[in-house]
Amino acid sequence: MNTATETSISDIKSRTDCIDILSRYGIHAKDGINISCPLGTHADKNPSFNIYANGEKAKCHSCGFSGDALDLEAAMSGKGLKQVIQTLSGREVRKVRTQARPAGKPREITLKSDFSEFVKDYENASYETICAELWEFSDFRPDYPTEENPGAEAVELLRTLYAPKENIFIGGQFDAKNPERVKSRDEWVQSIESEGVKFPLICVNPVHPEGSANANGETSFRTAANIVTHRYALAENDKANLHDQAAFWLKMIDRGFPVRAIIFSGNKSLHSIFETDPEDLPDLKKVFQKLGFDGQTFDPARTARLPGHQREDTGKYQSVLFLRGAT
Repeated sequence: MNTATETSISDIKSRTDCIDILSRYGIHAKDGINISCPLGTHADKNPSFNIYANGEKAKCHSCGFSGDALDLEAAMSGKGLKQVIQTLSGREVRKVRTQARPAGKPREITLKSDFSEFVKDYENASYETICAELWEFSDFRPDYPTEENPGAEAVELLRTLYAPKENIFIGGQFDAKNPERVKSRDEWVQSIESEGVKFPLICVNPVHPEGSANANGETSFRTAANIVTHRYALAENDKANLHDQAAFWLKMIDRGFPVRAIIFSGNKSLHSIFETDPEDLPDLKKVFQKLGFDGQTFDPARTARLPGHQREDTGKYQSVLFLRGAT
């Protein structure tokens, strides 16, 4: 079997259709002919499951399942999309490296850019399929669901983005003045490995352990003055749906934009952490605001969602969708 280094997701789909997926489970099907639903979630005395579009799509008119070959394999096997890609293409996947930024351009985008131009190529792709392509680009590809080992994703993020002795703020919304929320990377790794992911937020840039005065003159560990180096910026656009957010970042990564991590917030947004130079920020902020992104996310002390934490409001886990540089 070819590896995904040689075979893109689109190549996998071109040689693996819904008929092939069902045949893996001993089920014979033809395009345009209804069969009893193979998912086993409901009685189907009157066959309601149909494969169409020359085998590329499948739909059950009873239970509501609809998707392509990848979606069908996920439904049949009970595995996540990451594991499905492993099944169909093998563990080795191609890795993207950032390209040099052309002189005079703010990281591949300009004020003439429009959000729709980044997502139009993925209008007919499912959110799950786009996430699978992000996974293909990612250097970190866990073969387990987040909830089975939530601390592992947080540890991998910390080890990828920060040096061992760099101090990092990890805490809750109201912990900005709490000195106990600042530890070295290795101390946080040890804490997470022994106690799990206890806090939801991480400041994307390293901080000073002594803190700095905020606008009210109070010592804070999550204020711009307390940032050691403005290495990363955080971008978030929850005005767009998750499908379009994922499509935007997939296109940006494919263009060579220096994204280091994409984290599902556990709710309605994706948090993208990318490398930046402070001198680029004025231009980047203008461009991203025009594209609908929250301008405040360019604050150097802004926090992202820490993967592995289960949100109380939604019950969902914050999780890594993409991580570049992991070993």
